Amino acid sequence: MMSETAVVERIEVDEQCRERICCDALLPALGEGGLWLVGCSELAGHYVIERRFSRVHTLLLTLEGEGTVFGPEGAVTLSAGQWALIPAGHALHYYLPSDSPRWRLFWVLMQSGPVWDGAAHGWRHGCTSQHPQLLHTFENLFAEQERFADPALSSLLVQQFGLYLHRLIDKGERARPGELQWQTLAAALSAELGRAWSVAQMAQILHLSARQLHRLCREQGKTTPMGLLGQLRLREAALLLASTRLPLKVVAARCGFANEYHFSTAFKRRYGLAPSHYRQRQHPAWREGSVSP
Repeated sequence: MMSETAVVERIEVDEQCRERICCDALLPALGEGGLWLVGCSELAGHYVIERRFSRVHTLLLTLEGEGTVFGPEGAVTLSAGQWALIPAGHALHYYLPSDSPRWRLFWVLMQSGPVWDGAAHGWRHGCTSQHPQLLHTFENLFAEQERFADPALSSLLVQQFGLYLHRLIDKGERARPGELQWQTLAAALSAELGRAWSVAQMAQILHLSARQLHRLCREQGKTTPMGLLGQLRLREAALLLASTRLPLKVVAARCGFANEYHFSTAFKRRYGLAPSHYRQRQHPAWREGSVSP
């Protein structure tokens, strides 16, 4: 499909880099949703891309680490949760800085046309805390592609992916400075929930003082910095309980809880159920009475 739509100028990819890609040739439902390629790249070492697509819009979204993309006003650093939208016809230039050890990059190539032209008007960038939903849907799409795809399920997943993508772009466009800071903070915390965060470290993300950070959290979320971190940890824990079979000890550690007891206490306080009981209600395998691996 794309042989005449891309004019390749420069592609330099280190052998350390790895990526998984869904494409419309293997997953026709993508094309029905106006999507050409969707991928997740683990970048390390040397990585530089310079190209121009005449009929394809590009979205770059950082999951972890950071990279640099060039826009009309110069270089823009994309940290965790930050994205850039490059419309068709614009120069596409992004790279992994030499002082950045790795960049986990999620990217989407959207076909120019009625589905995406309205959203992809003008080069811009923003921030989101909703990238886990996009990534989770991509994982499901990739699994469908690997097992030769159920057309009906693939179509539903592409619809879901498109809704998440539109919401990310639309909300980012409307966001005010305080909202962007709030989203940036939430995205950075979500990328490293297992880390032992301090208020000072959180404030450093936004280049704020501790007092300014407390004010931001109070105004945007009616909470404290540690309160936000706790909410994000419990939300991720609920997602893991409902969608995986990971042992409770592993869920607790991955979400930043000191031990299983502290996790269970905090989870029950928030959701009204112990983690094991929540899983029995929410996880399809447990609901169906089948818990074999």
